[in-house]
Amino acid sequence: MSGLTLDCTKVLASSVDMTCDTVDGSIKSLYALMAKCEELCKAMKNLRPMEQEIDAVKKTLDKFEEAIRSSTK
Repeated sequence: MSGLTLDCTKVLASSVDMTCDTVDGSIKSLYALMAKCEELCKAMKNLRPMEQEIDAVKKTLDKFEEAIRSSTK
């Protein structure tokens, strides 16, 4: 093999190694992101009942305001 061929082979091997390391890091980051998304989804489930309570309070407040408006006319 010539020196140029040997150098090209080394560059190729180095490029493949770096690419594999980058892909491995990206996969690890993706799994970490997926875990955080799962945590967020679980946390958001607890907000559904609160949303319903807030809607009920808002409707009650709207009725109360309407009753006050109609009584002052």
